[in-house]
Amino acid sequence: MRMLRWMCGHTRSDKIRNEVIREKVGVAPVVDKLREARLRWFGHMKRRCANAPVRRCEGLVVEGTQRGRGRPRKYWGEVIRQDLAQLHIIEDMTLDRKEWRSRIKYFLDVIVSVVDYALFFLLDVMFYILFPLLLLGLDVLEPRVLRKQPLYLHEVVVQLLWVNLVTDGLPATAIGFNKQDSDVMKSKPRKVNEAVVSGWLFFRYLVIGAYVGLATVAGFIWWFVYYDNGPKLPYTELMHFDSCSTRETNYACSIFSDRHPSTVSMTVLVVVEMFNALNNLSENQSLLVIPPWSNLWLVASIIFTMILHILILYVQPLSALFSVTPLSWAEWTVVLYLSFPVILIDEILKFFSRNSGIRFSFRFRRADLLPKREIRDK
Repeated sequence: MRMLRWMCGHTRSDKIRNEVIREKVGVAPVVDKLREARLRWFGHMKRRCANAPVRRCEGLVVEGTQRGRGRPRKYWGEVIRQDLAQLHIIEDMTLDRKEWRSRIKYFLDVIVSVVDYALFFLLDVMFYILFPLLLLGLDVLEPRVLRKQPLYLHEVVVQLLWVNLVTDGLPATAIGFNKQDSDVMKSKPRKVNEAVVSGWLFFRYLVIGAYVGLATVAGFIWWFVYYDNGPKLPYTELMHFDSCSTRETNYACSIFSDRHPSTVSMTVLVVVEMFNALNNLSENQSLLVIPPWSNLWLVASIIFTMILHILILYVQPLSALFSVTPLSWAEWTVVLYLSFPVILIDEILKFFSRNSGIRFSFRFRRADLLPKREIRDK
């Protein structure tokens, strides 16, 4: 238990029960693991034929001995009967080796993992599905209030729901099948008081997140200001689009209801997240060392996600549902130009990570996210 407490960053002075520490780390109690080993050997013995030496020893009776004073000793057979009663199993189950192993195995670590993933899944569903659907219902109930905006609220909600589903769905799941880094055994062990998200890693997240946001906004502005088939508005006019109906302009205010700019922005956000998923093949290794085909599940999920996104753009019932419109080749070219640099930026940051001598120093610590600093007894 001392090692487990050290792993969690706690000491005995924190007054945390051993059961809590074991459940947090996902380690089974020693008593349960010993019971599992006894029952596993018991099943192995019961599946042997009756003439096997181990079965003949089972029926031996020692005669000519007297029981000593005090409580009688607890024999192995009695302990096995108690274990069977505790797990609500019988000896006949030993004939099926697979079922017997599954019934006696201790599943604390599996149960804890399943519960954690279930909670994260429920929170994800509540945030990304139920909340947007609630806003969509409000849009249906109060159309006179909510539809005063140029872009209906339900259009934004549905597009937000789609982006979150495609970016946090299959690609995020496929990242779990990444192979380990080639230099994983060369890296130093993590210190007990070191954050899971270090200062440098947090800075990398900020840089990548800032670029994703800038690229999404840049796609929207590009369509209005620089696109040949667009209105080519001055940037100041675009910033004051909300007052278009109250002043004289040399363009129609209906251009702000065009679905092309929002479709370009949404597509940039989806594509840049697909490229960023490739960055997550390794935390520090370059894509030249760990190529995309090292995780075929991730490649397949990205291809499938892009097919789904293309379907909602070019299939008429879906495009009307998601309030999007088909994009031209020139618009797709700009989408790729704005999305691909996220790989170059992360490659530069990975280069800094591999060369610790030029890595910047940042401090990021929160008491509820990081383990406490261990106070060792002297």
